[in-house]
Amino acid sequence: GLVTDLYVLESARGKGVGALLLKAAEAHANTMGLSVLRIQSLTANSEAIAFYEGRGYAPYELTLSKRIG
Repeated sequence: GLVTDLYVLESARGKGVGALLLKAAEAHANTMGLSVLRIQSLTANSEAIAFYEGRGYAPYELTLSKRIG
């Protein structure tokens, strides 16, 4: 499974909302019979990356980008 976006309003951050959303996504993926759940984050979003890594997620893939034209 793939979570492309997980957003919590700034006023709700640090209250467990993100953890509940992620847990719900994991439960849904599990009921679908999936054995892996991936989540995407911008590399500059170190707060989100630390949040995901703290919940057992690890880097899987790196996509490089370059503005042209």
